[in-house]
Amino acid sequence: MQTEIWMELSPLTASVSRRHLRTLLQERAVPLDRAGEIERAVNEGIGSIIQHAPVPPDQGVWLRVECFPERICLRVEDQGQGFLHAAVLSPDEEQTRDRGLGLIEQLADVVAFSTVKNGGSCLEAEFSLSSSRPGVAG
Repeated sequence: MQTEIWMELSPLTASVSRRHLRTLLQERAVPLDRAGEIERAVNEGIGSIIQHAPVPPDQGVWLRVECFPERICLRVEDQGQGFLHAAVLSPDEEQTRDRGLGLIEQLADVVAFSTVKNGGSCLEAEFSLSSSRPGVAG
């Protein structure tokens, strides 16, 4: 199952995306703790786009969610200026605050960052739903 949502960037973008995502994860019976981690990762991904990759007013952000029996795959993509992953992950800012891309890397099982054609940023993250993932009692 795949869902795609396009949203104009505004102060409400992150909360609107979380609401859509929450509904989808509830329909798929994703455990509440894992659903919360996935929602937080989307929130941080969109926040990083807003903060580090200025997007023109007539553009927005794509959120794609793919649901599989054992995993959830996310893709957050913008059409802004893009940003360098290494520059965003400065230890004195994001990692010590447990926010942004550093937090996404902690929550997800697989994370990839890239620049999309014609500029923009793309974050892809995969979240295992298996109880055998690290840190989960099974």
